[in-house]
This record gives sequence, structure tokens and C-alpha cells, in this order.
Amino acid sequence: MLSSPPVLLAALAAIVALVFRLERWPPLAPFFRRLPAVFWVYALPMLATSAGLLPESNPLYGVLVRHLLPASLVLILLSSDLRAIARLGPRALVAMAAASFGVALGAVVSFLLFQRALGPEAWKGLATLTGTWIGGSANLLAVASSLGLSPETQGIVILVDTVVGYSWMGILIVLSARQTTLDRWFRADGGECFGRRKSG
Repeated sequence: MLSSPPVLLAALAAIVALVFRLERWPPLAPFFRRLPAVFWVYALPMLATSAGLLPESNPLYGVLVRHLLPASLVLILLSSDLRAIARLGPRALVAMAAASFGVALGAVVSFLLFQRALGPEAWKGLATLTGTWIGGSANLLAVASSLGLSPETQGIVILVDTVVGYSWMGILIVLSARQTTLDRWFRADGGECFGRRKSG
């Protein structure tokens, strides 16, 4: 029954609504302080899919990626404080470039280390993962199409992208609640960049 796109969309919307409803329930406030609602919005559909409660593939997913995801990204960017980002200066740009280079270098090193144990399309799969981790889900489809990646390998790539990407996203969301502690530990001074001046 959940294979029907309208029913599946309703199920996903219900999960999101339930999570944010439970977040407002006072007894669960300490729980959601440790694992924020956004984490569960990512995690619950992934766990439901692994348990077989939600389908692994469905035409709805393609529609969400092509239409809803770009719109969501635009809404996120609309709430961004561009002046605060600009005040981060060259360090932020260097960090972003270094992260992108690290992803690409990691793909090359991984391929060289494990190419004998991987299939003939492994380099295409790693290139597709590199594209999506640097530029987002739209890049996954673009790189896969340009390289002629087979549907079978593309399915594996999407699985790896989902498990690794969402797991890492969950870790970042959890750590975001401890930003002050992490800034102190890494000796990072991001307070003034985002309008929070240090006292004293």
C-alpha cells in the first residue's frame, strides 16, 4: 500500500509532523535537546526503509529530489545571514575548498587501494559519490548520467550516499547543540561572526 506515491508522501509527512509535535511535549524536552527533531526527521524514514516499512525505491523519491529538494534549499538559503557569512572571510572559503579537495582525494585514494576488490564501474560510482558530496543530490544524477553509470551501480551509490551522508548529518546535528563547548575545545572564535559578542 505504501508503494502508492500519494500514500507514501502522506506517511513521510506524518513522520515529520509527529516528530515536531513530540518535540513540543515538555516530558520529551530533555530527549530532544540531546537528539534534535531534525535528526529524527532524517533518521526515522531511513530506519523505516531498512526495516521494510517504507519502499527502497519509488517514483515519489525522484519527484522529491527534483522539485522539493531544490525548493527546500532555496528556503534554507533565504534564512541565511549572508553578512555573517561574509564576515567569516577567507578562512571559510579555504575550509570549504579544502573539504571539497579532501572528498575528491579520498575517492581517488580509496579506488587505488581497493580497485582489485571492486567492480569495473567502481571508478564511476566513486566519481558520482564525489559529485554528490561536493555539490548535492542534483550532482549525483548529473555525474551518473554523464558517465553512463548502470542502474545497478547507481542504486549502490544512492544507498552509500544515504547511509553515510545522513549518518554524518545526524552527527553534525547532535554536535550543533554543543557548539559553544566545541568552539572552546577547538579554540575557534565564531562568536562575533554570527553576532554573538563575548562577554568580558
